[in-house]
Amino acid sequence: MSATFDQDASASGVSRPPRDLRWAFRQALFWAVMFGAGESSFSLLAAYLHAPEVYFGLLSGLPQLFGPLAQVGAANLTDYLGKRKLLVQIAVAVQILSFAPLAVLVFAEPSPAVHAFFLFCVTLYFVAGHFSHPPWTGIIGDLAPSEHRARFFARLSRWVGGVSLVAQLGMGVALYLGREHGGLKWIFAAGMALSGIVRIGSFVCIQRIQEPPHSASRDTVFSFWQFIRRAPESNFVKFVIFVALVHFGAQISGPFFLPYWIYTLGLPEWQWVLLNGITAVSAVLTLLAWGRFSHRFGNKNTIHYCSYGIALIPLGWLFTSNIWFLGLINAWSGVLWAGFGLSTWNYMLEAVSAPKRPRCAAYFNIVVGVGIFTGAMLGSWLGKVLPLTLDFGGGSITVKTTFIYLLGLSFLMRLAACLMLPAFKELRPNVEGFSLRRHFYTIASGRVPFGLRFVVGATEEHEPPQKRTAEAEPEKPPQE
Repeated sequence: MSATFDQDASASGVSRPPRDLRWAFRQALFWAVMFGAGESSFSLLAAYLHAPEVYFGLLSGLPQLFGPLAQVGAANLTDYLGKRKLLVQIAVAVQILSFAPLAVLVFAEPSPAVHAFFLFCVTLYFVAGHFSHPPWTGIIGDLAPSEHRARFFARLSRWVGGVSLVAQLGMGVALYLGREHGGLKWIFAAGMALSGIVRIGSFVCIQRIQEPPHSASRDTVFSFWQFIRRAPESNFVKFVIFVALVHFGAQISGPFFLPYWIYTLGLPEWQWVLLNGITAVSAVLTLLAWGRFSHRFGNKNTIHYCSYGIALIPLGWLFTSNIWFLGLINAWSGVLWAGFGLSTWNYMLEAVSAPKRPRCAAYFNIVVGVGIFTGAMLGSWLGKVLPLTLDFGGGSITVKTTFIYLLGLSFLMRLAACLMLPAFKELRPNVEGFSLRRHFYTIASGRVPFGLRFVVGATEEHEPPQKRTAEAEPEKPPQE
């Protein structure tokens, strides 16, 4: 598969990635299998263990509260030790070990103790993942060529998305067969065990990477409060707060889609996996388009249009529970979150100089983690205290579940977060302006061997030579 990746890179005009970057690519593929078979099934496993609805808020919120704190510790150790690869390997080893009890836990009878231990194992898994984020961001940021960074990560994300999609769909088929033949617990156990095994592959790939040198200075070491105090004048801090607000709005309803699907609607697990698969397919098919879009028009424009689209997603779930209509909504969601995630990642890499990336990545995730935790806890609390019948004036409204209120509030909070978009600016000075009036459609052309290729505006082959030269040697963005 890595050979295919290299050929894909050459066909796109990008030179063959260096050896270390290819090992980073391979480890990402192992991660994708782990995600599709294991991490994406955590909530389904919680439902199989009959966890109460409030538990899903904790399952989403607690890892995002403690995980970013682990990132600060990782950033400090990165600056003190300078051994980023070692820290990543320690985190990966903890994730490998966390899957062992999860594979056994599915055979236990559901109880509060089982729910608590499950939550502990999942939180440990996510905290380890957060711990690896600052040193890994520093390593991959140093390895990836800055002039082709947006396209490289779009291509990498496409492959990771494709592999994780296959793993998720395989898990969905297995769950369907398990439900039909009474073997769900064995399917969950096998998924958790497989995830731990393939994560070992990630560990081996990381070991093969020659770590770029890293050194810290007084200018690169600063506290979280020093970071936050710069909010009035720092473009990057304003960007971080905006991203946190978007995730805050999303998490008001986000953790409760699955319990609504299984507990309220009484629909099977395999259909939920199918919906998630539709989301993943739409993300995979459009990642390269988002990479080209952000490369040409800038990450800020990508974030801008994706944010408004993301705000509309909860409205689709308000009106129907039809799986085909919700499939369209999830496809829309996958497209927009793919563009949002890719552009925010690239924006962070452009905004922060290499020595500061591990620490800024940690602080970025602290702020976003607080937003996620607060949103999930607010959703959990409102889901319990809001009545099913609201009386007003001369009438009343009765709903089947308070999740309906959470959807409406989530829409309003996501829309409110968009008010912060003017607070931060585009960092690359050579991007083109974008207008929906001028660019109201994209051109799609077939591409073999993988799916569709979407080209925004004019194709690269027909761009003027002077334009290609300008894009090949972009000006260095201002960095903090």
